[in-house]
Amino acid sequence: MTAGTSELLDALAAVDPAHFIRFLATRRWFGAKGRPVASVTLHDLAPIPGEPATLACIRVQFSDGAHADHQLPLAIHAGPDPIATVGAATLVDALTVPAIRGRLARAFARGETFTGSSCRWTFESTGDATLEDLPAHLTDGEQSNTSIIFGERAILKMYRRLEPGPHPEVEVGTYLTRAGFRGAPPLLGAARLDNASGTSVTATIQRFMPGAVDGWSHVLTSLRADQDLTDELTALGAVTRELHTILAENEDPDFAPEATLPSDLNAWHSATATQARTALTTLAERKHTLPASVLPDVDRVLAHAGALITKLPAPRDPDGLGPRTRHHGDYHLGQVLRTTHDWQILDFEGEPARPLAERRIKHHPLRDVAGMLRSFAYAAAVATPDSAPRTEEAMRAAFLAGYDPTLAEDPNQTDLLALFTAEKLFYELAYELGSRPAWVWIPLVGLVARL
Repeated sequence: MTAGTSELLDALAAVDPAHFIRFLATRRWFGAKGRPVASVTLHDLAPIPGEPATLACIRVQFSDGAHADHQLPLAIHAGPDPIATVGAATLVDALTVPAIRGRLARAFARGETFTGSSCRWTFESTGDATLEDLPAHLTDGEQSNTSIIFGERAILKMYRRLEPGPHPEVEVGTYLTRAGFRGAPPLLGAARLDNASGTSVTATIQRFMPGAVDGWSHVLTSLRADQDLTDELTALGAVTRELHTILAENEDPDFAPEATLPSDLNAWHSATATQARTALTTLAERKHTLPASVLPDVDRVLAHAGALITKLPAPRDPDGLGPRTRHHGDYHLGQVLRTTHDWQILDFEGEPARPLAERRIKHHPLRDVAGMLRSFAYAAAVATPDSAPRTEEAMRAAFLAGYDPTLAEDPNQTDLLALFTAEKLFYELAYELGSRPAWVWIPLVGLVARL
């Protein structure tokens, strides 16, 4: 054990857990800020050889008895945003330390394993030794995970919330890479933690796309400049359809298509109704906290809350709807990149707030389509507020022309898409109320349009 490692472990043994609780409350990637925390404990420490740092899990025990494990690499480093100071040692998130980011690149390049007393972190080798010599910097922006870019060669995504079991990003990414799908960056490797709970995926590494712009930023810039996005959005629809087609061609039991049944339609309708009731109840409870500018729409929505639920689209006939398959699961403009010549689809982990097993469930691919269409509503509202409905409709039409120009001719398909769009709309309402009240006006406008 090196002197640096010994100093770190001594500091960790002495640190007050309250420091971790306060630190978590300020992290974008910690998604349980609204839940009372009973305690926080460190476990599964695997020191990083040659560095005053360790890979680690932090277990958050909630007051209701549930718990959640999060990955929090720790280091001694005199830098900003400290977690705690213990004696002469300042503890920080190790991913903020340039030397530690470079050390992780070496671990992937060489396929290293870091071990602790009862755990093992394994890094799947990329076979690319040049990763060790590339600059490594953290990405900007709000994320539920933490990403590190190595030069212009690769991007590492470190998962913060950890759960044992197969991870959809690894499953789907591996399959798409082997299938030669050109609409997503190839998956280069993954890291895993083996401990008493099982095996959890802790990170993935993919090819970086130099010069690419995230779809949200690209679309906003184009709309504000009054640029015609028809061809680009039609191309996005086409690559989305190609993704769904390829995912439906896998015969592995975890991927193989399964027939859409009447029971599925009933379950999806019931789940949307539940989502609606929860969101509308939250809206009523938090009405007094919202800006005065949105209150007229709030009152209209609450006055017609019952009708919004009873009028939910209710497709009953699965004939012609196609099968349930694996799908993206969290599809919107922030999950695609615009390169100089095409679209690239990212982040196949599904909605990070949902349990891992739920994110692997087969669903209808139109659920992805609904997510992207609602993303267009957000983009139109933000970039072209004076003509948002017209802009949104033009974007929808262009995308659907690329995805399936015959979709509008099938009542079953249009009803199912409308149901999934409503599900997404009520999800947005609940999300904005809890996380971004300043944005709640966008789903409210969407709900008022349904009255």
